[in-house]
Amino acid sequence: MRWIVLAAALVAAPVAAEPEGPTAARWTTWSPDGRFVAVLDPGRMETAVYRLDADGARHYQWSMPGWFARAALANGGEHLVVGADAGGVVTADWQPADVVLRFYDRGHLVRALTISELVPDPTEMIRVESHFYWGRTRGFDADGRYVVETVDHVWHFAPQTGERAAD
Repeated sequence: MRWIVLAAALVAAPVAAEPEGPTAARWTTWSPDGRFVAVLDPGRMETAVYRLDADGARHYQWSMPGWFARAALANGGEHLVVGADAGGVVTADWQPADVVLRFYDRGHLVRALTISELVPDPTEMIRVESHFYWGRTRGFDADGRYVVETVDHVWHFAPQTGERAAD
């Protein structure tokens, strides 16, 4: 049954605006309401957030050091959630303290979420080649919560704090 869930999750996973191939590339991600955009630039090793006017003009809001392969920007443009580069898997030699999500407020880290916090029972993870599948990120829902689907649960997080939000 878990293999069916894994296959369905991989097929249903949304295509994200992220770099393709083995090299880092500049990419952008928009807030769900389309009013803000984050530009992730590996050349500058910087992530910059801009407010967008109706005509598409960009207005700088804030920036932070670093380029990330996976990130989502909340409505309001103040909160960025960064996922581990490997997506919904951890290596076979994973450690409970391995960080899989980071929550930022205008570039300042407010919470780092570990694999053991998302999947308290490691036997629930699914072995895939040399990795373990723990789940996937869904992004922001209509209520502004960041949604993560693990192998056994759906979690909602407040992007402002990285703490669990009401389901």
